[in-house]
Amino acid sequence: MDTIWKKYNSFVSRILQGVPLNWRVNPNYITVSRLFLVYFALFALPQANPWIALFAAAAAFTITDYLDGACARAWGKATIGGKLFDPIIDKTSLLWFLLFLYMQSIIPYILLLIILFFELMIIIITIYWIHESWVATRFVNDPFGAFLVLLDKKIPIHPAGKIKIVMYCMSFTSLALAGITDNADLTTAGVVFSILGVFFTALSIPRYLNPPD
Repeated sequence: MDTIWKKYNSFVSRILQGVPLNWRVNPNYITVSRLFLVYFALFALPQANPWIALFAAAAAFTITDYLDGACARAWGKATIGGKLFDPIIDKTSLLWFLLFLYMQSIIPYILLLIILFFELMIIIITIYWIHESWVATRFVNDPFGAFLVLLDKKIPIHPAGKIKIVMYCMSFTSLALAGITDNADLTTAGVVFSILGVFFTALSIPRYLNPPD
């Protein structure tokens, strides 16, 4: 699986490297656009059709979540700040998805609480490591740069965390298609993918609690 993924990323990277220099936007702009695109799709389009709105938001989230990292790597613009900024946007977007699903009575209330509980745990752990990293680096030369480097070590990207995002993307897409096609099986699949998202979130927590030195 890792080999296939690396080959796929290499293929996409070669395509992106062919983009003219004057067309290459800052990957962080793509990250920020995810926030606005998801919000617009979820809270502006539902008046027409909430299911199409959910599908549009899921598509925007999935595409921009992949493109920002792929562009940063292909164009040599990957930074620690961008790497740390990405999960903040992801979590904010996820909260908007959950709010929308709850407002539309699509997701079970208990599942909503479980997802929020685990996400809140990760946020609390992250805030703790932000504090500890700042205390450890505030008096060194270039404190902000040293802070970002140390924080990057304390909250590393866990494979389970990336899989979690994939599970939630599949969940939102399945729920949207379920509403569009009136297919109960897709609704069940969407809930199952959400449960898997919770599972992989829980799986990543020990790594956040005990980061490598």
